[in-house]
Amino acid sequence: MLTFVVICPVGLEDALRRELQAWGLAGVEQVRSGVRVRGSLADAYRACLFSRVATRVLVQIGAVAAGDPDALYAASRDVPWEEHLAPDRTFAVTCTRTRAAIADGRFAALRVKDAIVDRMRERVGRRPDVDRRAPDVTVHLHLREDTGQLSVDLAGESLHRRGVRVQSVAAPLKENLAAGLLLLAGYGDAPGHLVDPMCGSGTFLIEAAWIAGDVAPGLLRERFGLEGWLGHDPDTWQRLRAEATERRAAGRARLAKLRIAGYDRDIRAVRAALANLEAAGLSGLVHVERRELRNMKPEPVGPTDSIPGWIATNPPYGSRLPDGAARDAVALLEAGLRRSAPGWRGLVLVPEREIQGLALDVRGRIPVRNGPLECQLITFDVPAGRGRAEAGAVRAADPDVDAFVGRLRKNLARLRKWIAREQVEAYRIYDADVPQIAFAIDRYGDRVHVQEYAPPATIDPDRAAARRAAVLEVLPELLGVAPEHVVLKTRARQRGDAQYQATGRRPEPFAVREGGLSFWVELTGHLDTGLFLDHRATRAMVRSRAHGARFLNLFAYTGSFTVYAAAGGARETTTVDLSANYLDVCARNLALNGLDGPRHRLVREDVRSFVARARAEGARFDLIFLDPPTFSTSKKMEGTWEVQRDHGELVRDVGALLAPGGTLLLAVHKRKFELDEAACAGLQVREITRQTIPPDFQLSARARRIHRVFELQRPTHEG
Repeated sequence: MLTFVVICPVGLEDALRRELQAWGLAGVEQVRSGVRVRGSLADAYRACLFSRVATRVLVQIGAVAAGDPDALYAASRDVPWEEHLAPDRTFAVTCTRTRAAIADGRFAALRVKDAIVDRMRERVGRRPDVDRRAPDVTVHLHLREDTGQLSVDLAGESLHRRGVRVQSVAAPLKENLAAGLLLLAGYGDAPGHLVDPMCGSGTFLIEAAWIAGDVAPGLLRERFGLEGWLGHDPDTWQRLRAEATERRAAGRARLAKLRIAGYDRDIRAVRAALANLEAAGLSGLVHVERRELRNMKPEPVGPTDSIPGWIATNPPYGSRLPDGAARDAVALLEAGLRRSAPGWRGLVLVPEREIQGLALDVRGRIPVRNGPLECQLITFDVPAGRGRAEAGAVRAADPDVDAFVGRLRKNLARLRKWIAREQVEAYRIYDADVPQIAFAIDRYGDRVHVQEYAPPATIDPDRAAARRAAVLEVLPELLGVAPEHVVLKTRARQRGDAQYQATGRRPEPFAVREGGLSFWVELTGHLDTGLFLDHRATRAMVRSRAHGARFLNLFAYTGSFTVYAAAGGARETTTVDLSANYLDVCARNLALNGLDGPRHRLVREDVRSFVARARAEGARFDLIFLDPPTFSTSKKMEGTWEVQRDHGELVRDVGALLAPGGTLLLAVHKRKFELDEAACAGLQVREITRQTIPPDFQLSARARRIHRVFELQRPTHEG
C-alpha cells in the first residue's frame, strides 16, 4: 500500500474527496488543497487518468528533517533515490512551504537536488541531469515547520493540462476548476443539455461533454511523470488506459443524445473553442457559434424531454474591467433565462467583490479561488413561468417597481410630442425618479441603455437584485424594444478616466440622429456611449453661433460639438483630445454628415500643452467649447487634473485665445463647482445652465443637476 496526496484547487477538496470515494477508495482523508489517500499503485494511477479535479498526484517516499538547509541535505541524501531515478533520465525538484523553518523554498529545492545528485553518484557511479522544463521525474518537497515530505509527482505537469487546449483566450478557466465547479453544482449526478453563453475557449463545454460522455480527462495527454519513475508498472497503466478507451466509446452514444452549446460575442473565442473541441474529439457533438449575450436563448437546446437543462458560465471580470462587469453580465443572463429557459439549473463563477446583489434565485454559494481571485460558485434555479406575462405580478409584489413603471409611462407621455417634433432618436427616459429604483435609462434608436447606480451598503443586495431583474423584465414591453436590445451597466462613483474603461464586451457602433445630424454611438464596449445626451441643447447653441467662426473644441471626446459647429457654417474647426480613438470617431462623425475636409483639423495633444503652444503662436478663435473632466490621471498627460483646483489657470489661458467679441462656453460636471472669478478677469461672465438643460433632462431633479455651463465673452473693444 502507498500513501499519496492528490492536490486540487482550493475550494474543490470536497468534490475531489467524493470523486475518489466513488471509485471505492476507503482511506481518503480531506486536507487543504487536496486529499490524502492510502491505496494501491493502481489507485494512484486512476487518480492521474480519471480524476477531473486533481492537479497533481504525489506518492510519498519519505519524511525528512528540515530544521535548516544542512539538515535537509543530510536527511535527503539518506533516501534511496536509486530506487526511483535512473542515471540516464532527467529530474527536477519543486518545493512548497507552510510555516517552514527554511525561509527560501528555492534554496531548499536546490539542497535536495544536491543530495540526490551526490547520492546517485556515490551509489551508481553516475548522476541524472536536471531538466526544469520537461523532466522525466519530478521530485516534490513540501516543508512544514521543521519537517519536509518528499514525494514523486506522478502527474509531471499539472493535470489541468488535458492536452486539448490548442488555442486560448485571455484569462481562460483552468480545466480542473471548470470540472470541479460542474461536479459541485451537481452536473455529475444529472448530466444533461448545457449552454455556456460566454464560452470563451470552450472549457466548460469540453468538461461537461466529457462528464456526460464518461471521457477520462487524462486520456489524451501525451506524457505523465509516472512514466519515467523506476517504480512505474506499465501493465497496470496500460490496463487503466484500455478501460478509459472503452468507456469513452460507450459514452459517445449517451453524449450524442444531449445538446451542448456555447456562444461568445468574440469571433476569436469561437474559433478557439472550435479548435479545442476538435482536439478533444467533440466535433459534431458540441455546437459553438458567435452570439451576443443579450441574444442568448437555449433554443433549440431547450429541454424537450426529461433530460435536465443546465447553464454554466464564467462571466468577464478582472483588473482590466470595471467593478460590476460580471454582475451586469449575470443580470442580462438572468433576464434572458427567465424568458427562455424556465426550469433549468445553473452555475456561475463570480468574484467576491461582485457577489452582492446578483439577480439570481440562488440555490447555493461555495467559496473557491480562480487563480489569485477569491470567487464564489453560485448555483441557481431558473423559475418556471417568469417572463413578460408575469410583469404585472412583479409590479404588484413590489410597489416601488409599480411606481417605476408608472413614472416611466408618465415621462414617455410628456416627451412624446417633443420627440416627434425634434426628431430626436437619442434621449433620456428616466433618471432615478423613484429613488428606490436607481437607474438612468436612455433610448438610442431601437436600443435601450440602462445604467444602474450602485446601491449604498444600507440597501439589501437581494432586494436590489430582485428590482434589477424586474426592471429588465418590464422594460422591453414598456418601450417596445427587443429584450436583446437592452444593455445594462453598473454606474458607480468614478475617478479619473474610469467612465471610459472598456467593459470587456465587443463594440458594436451604430448611428443615431439628432438635430438633423447623425452620430456614431456604441453601447456595449465602454461605460460611456460616445454621445453625451445632456449637452444636446448646448450643441444646438454652438451651431447657432458658429457661422463664419473659428471654432475650438477642447477635451473634444468624440467631436459632436465640432460636427454641430461645422454644420452651423464655421469657417474652420480645431478639435483637441488626447485619445486617438476619440479623434477617430470624430473624423467618422464628420464624414457621416459630409462635413469632413481640410477646414476641420484634428489634434491629438494634451489640452494644456496645446493651449500653451497656441498662445505662443498667437492663435485666435471666435468660439471655444471647453468641457474638462472632473478628475483625470491619464498617463499620457503631465500630472493629474482636478477641475475645481485647476480650472482657473486653464480658463485664464483659454480665454487669452479668444478674438475680440469671441465666446468661451465652459461646461463642468462637478456638483459643487465654484467658478474662479479672478481667472475670468477681462471677460463678461454669466451662467447659462438653465438654457442648456434639454427637455428630457428636466423631468427629474437628479438630471437637472447633471452639468453647469458658463458663458465667458471677450468684449469687442478692449481698453
